[in-house]
Amino acid sequence: MKIERLAALTVEQFESLGNDGYTSDQKFVLTTTREIHSFSFSLSLTDLNETYIKDYGTTPEDIEEYNEIILKGDSFGAYDNEELAGMAICEEQHWNSSLHLCNLLVSEKQRQKGIGTLLMAKVIRHARDKNCRIIDLETQNTNVPAIRFYLKQGFRITGLRTDVYDDGITEEAIFMTLRV
Repeated sequence: MKIERLAALTVEQFESLGNDGYTSDQKFVLTTTREIHSFSFSLSLTDLNETYIKDYGTTPEDIEEYNEIILKGDSFGAYDNEELAGMAICEEQHWNSSLHLCNLLVSEKQRQKGIGTLLMAKVIRHARDKNCRIIDLETQNTNVPAIRFYLKQGFRITGLRTDVYDDGITEEAIFMTLRV
């Protein structure tokens, strides 16, 4: 497996990666408590009655936006015999010395082989080389597999945002950061 800077992403390459969503049998339920002089938030891992299936429905327009980010030079691809097996699309945020991980995706047929870990190792080295303070990302409370993966990589949950997604009931945003 070869990890290299990603120069561009075609619709065909993206589609060859397979499903760009996830499934989960659990989710983190967000509870907010308001008292006279304080607010508190807690996340509790809960089993779901049925498997949650997420399909991002990435469009050619989304891929064009990814390519605008890729052109900035902070994104990487994992290649297996010249075939894209995974990607980490990142964008440096100069205003706060961070590297934002926009999308980490591994080919459906190549998952659970360590490719995501290889991509993250490259992203972390890249962020350090650029003197970034942190790598940050956003995921959903329903994406328990991703949350577990990022925690294993050393990320911490550093923020929550309710009502950011369409229905405001099923999914809530979880922000994670890794100090580099």
